[in-house]
Amino acid sequence: MKNLCEPVAVRQISSLFLTGNIPQFSGKGHWHIVLRRRKRAAQPEYLPGRFLLLFPDAASAGREEETEKKLHKETKEMDQKKNNKVTLLLIVLCVVALAVAALFATGVIGGKNAAPDTAAVVKNGDVVGKGAVQFPFVIVDKEGNETAVTVKTDKKTVGEALLDEKIVEGDMGDYGLYVKKVNGIVADYDADQTYWAFYIDGAYAMTGVDVTEIVEGSTYMMKVEK
Repeated sequence: MKNLCEPVAVRQISSLFLTGNIPQFSGKGHWHIVLRRRKRAAQPEYLPGRFLLLFPDAASAGREEETEKKLHKETKEMDQKKNNKVTLLLIVLCVVALAVAALFATGVIGGKNAAPDTAAVVKNGDVVGKGAVQFPFVIVDKEGNETAVTVKTDKKTVGEALLDEKIVEGDMGDYGLYVKKVNGIVADYDADQTYWAFYIDGAYAMTGVDVTEIVEGSTYMMKVEK
């Protein structure tokens, strides 16, 4: 039998006896089977341990080559579509990640959004208010910058005097006035774990600013702490 092209596979016979004419069988195209026979056998006999050399006929080889090219093209197109989907997914994830990071940065996610700082009510050295009693008041911001002013008032407590001049702002709660803003600077523990600490003559006050009575000669201070 004439070989039409190079052998494409070699198979070992494991438990097969073939006699008579050399057969053909169909798989992917038709294969001619060339088997090495034992010379001493009267009829072609093929025992385990022998090898099959498989040759495709010319027509099948052409069809297989065409089919292989078609499959290769389809596989390439599918891979390209898959890569496009992956690229689009990565772009979407990047956009979402940037959006989430922006929300965290602005405080919308991860905590209550803090109110922004506003323009200062007083500046260093100012004397504000009117009244028979006066006291020094010092404001220390997040960076440690101090603003010292003198407050004149007829109010009885430090908190009343500061609220009257709109130097401080806050909310009334179960424990009195919760100061959130002093001279336009926000410190809100619910938003960023900062708060306004109240000091009397350099010592941490044991009473709230709204119930601390004014004592002439004493210096009152509010400082951002964390």
